[in-house]
This record gives sequence, structure tokens and C-alpha cells, in this order.
Amino acid sequence: MPDSKASHDGETQPRTEAAQDEEPDVDIHAPHAAKSWREFLIEIGTIVTGILIALALEQSVEWLHERRIAGEAREAVRAEVRENFWWINARASAEPCIARRLHEIDALLTSAERGQSFAIPQRLGLVPHIKLTKLRWEANSQAGRTSLFSGEEQRLLTNFYFSTDQFLQYQTREEDAWSGLRALQGEAHLTPEAIHDFRKLLAEAKYFDWRIQFLIHRGHQWSSALSLTPENPGLIDTQDGASLWGSLCAPIDQKPAAVGNGKLIAGFAQPEDLP
Repeated sequence: MPDSKASHDGETQPRTEAAQDEEPDVDIHAPHAAKSWREFLIEIGTIVTGILIALALEQSVEWLHERRIAGEAREAVRAEVRENFWWINARASAEPCIARRLHEIDALLTSAERGQSFAIPQRLGLVPHIKLTKLRWEANSQAGRTSLFSGEEQRLLTNFYFSTDQFLQYQTREEDAWSGLRALQGEAHLTPEAIHDFRKLLAEAKYFDWRIQFLIHRGHQWSSALSLTPENPGLIDTQDGASLWGSLCAPIDQKPAAVGNGKLIAGFAQPEDLP
């Protein structure tokens, strides 16, 4: 019988040979099992190779991502360490003035104990307040980025920040002792009780200074091991040495300078002091 198809009105129409020729032959091959062990192993090897390539590409992308993150974190932390190192060196530059002032106070109290006259202290100054931060270190640690550093780098950075934490603790206690010692300013006569109290404050100031000097040494050790040099790009240009610390390095019996209106400049806020 000739092929037929339904027309719009439901009647069947014979199919022409041309219409039959237009229909493509569809040759569908059903999957077949491997006929030999060799074919089976080839198919398995192809699948495994594709999986391994995909995993390798994924790991490569992840490694590059972690490397970029670690690089950004390392740059931020090392910049913070360089700035902290600059401030540690700034404190080190003040040590000669600190040692001289502590010696002057000691000699003054000795003269008072012996009933001898002494020059009235006019300006003791204050030890420099050193700015040490760890915000970038903590932020990257909490985000897990510092775990991408090498074990040795993590050890050195942890030790450096431990030293700066100790530094800040001793600095706070040292400032308290110096604040008490400033009560000597303008005193021409000292009672035995006052001498005793000032001796105690002086002993504390000496001890905390000694501890800070040790931590300065430690800071140099860790920074050297990390191959870092001091840098503080956000600070204005200053000179090194005694000129940084104004009143602290001035003679103890020198009166504070006066500005144009006759108002005295506080001993801890000279124009040449480090900002």
C-alpha cells in the first residue's frame, strides 16, 4: 500500500516519492559493552584522565588565588612592621636623653637627702610616646591569610608583635612613673617623705626603661631576620637624635621657652618635639 498521511480535513493523502526522499535516514547506534579488556581499559583511562585534568586545573586556579591573597597580606603586614620598626628606632634615639635625665633626677634626690642645695628642676620633659600598631596583622590573621605564610615567617612575625605588645605595656607604666616625677618641677625643698616617694618613682622609671631597651634589641633582631628596614612614609621629615625630643633633652634647670604673648610653652610640647 502507498504511504499516506492525514490531511486537514481528516482524509488520508498518498505520500509522494519526493516527500519520502526528503526524510533523512536516522541511524542510531546503541551503546555496546567493551569487547575486550583492552577496550575497557582505554575507556576507563579516558575517563580517569579527564577527571585528573579537571582536578589539576581547579587546584591551579585555587593555588593562584591563594598566592595572590598571601602576597597582598604579606605586603600589608610587612609595611606595618616597617613602620613599627621606625618608631622603635625613634625611641632608641631618645635613650641618651632619657639616661641623662634619670641620672640628673638621681643626683638631685641624693643632694636633697644629704641636705645639700640643688638646682631647681624646671623641665623634666616626658619620655616619647611610641606609636605601635597591629591592626593589619590582626585583620589578616582573623581572615586566615597569615596561615598562608611559611612557618618560619609566621614565627618571626608572631615574635615581633609579641615584643611590640610587651613594649606598649611597659611604655604605659613608664609614662605613669614619669608623670609622677614631673611633680619635682619647681620644687626647691623636699621632705624625707617626698624624697622617698620620688625614689620609688625613679626606680620604676629606670626599670621600665631597661625593659624597653631590651625590647628595642628584640625588635631589631626580628626585623633583621625578616630583612626589613624602618620606614614611616606617613610622617613628616624630622632630624635624628636629641633634636627630636625637645624638652626631654634640654637641661633640667632650663625654664621653658615663651611664645610671643609671653605664655610659657609646656615642657612636653616644644615646637621641635616629634609629632
